[in-house]
Amino acid sequence: MTRTTDLISITRDVIAAIHQFKGVLAEESDALAQSDKTVLMEIAERKIRYADHLDQLVRLRSRMFTQIGVNEADKTAVKALFNDYGQRNLVDNDWQSAMKLLAECQVMNQQAGASIQAQMQFVNRGLEILHGKPRHATYGEQGTVVNEGYAKELGTA
Repeated sequence: MTRTTDLISITRDVIAAIHQFKGVLAEESDALAQSDKTVLMEIAERKIRYADHLDQLVRLRSRMFTQIGVNEADKTAVKALFNDYGQRNLVDNDWQSAMKLLAECQVMNQQAGASIQAQMQFVNRGLEILHGKPRHATYGEQGTVVNEGYAKELGTA
């Protein structure tokens, strides 16, 4: 029974780590909305640490299954293992909770990535305009497409 108890415990540790990771993603979303670059750098470092920690926990969980002699990808074998100890529902519910949280984290991370990409495109476009080297067509004063550089010297001092 101690083996399954250890597996349940590590699964709960995984869930706790996912909750922490989700919290960091929420902070990242707020920092992106505020364009706080300093905070974003710190959050990026924390995301890496949390991802590494989560990876270590999942690897430990996998090793525990291997030590017991159960292939964790074989759902029938996993269910049988926990059925033997009357813990199947507990483990299923815990793992389903973990998978749901991970899916939420994935969506949050994709949204953050899309926001970062949009901000980068905006900044890059502004730099193109400022340097007079647009890579994309722009519209001139008459509403016609202008493909030439349009940085102009405004005067001299």
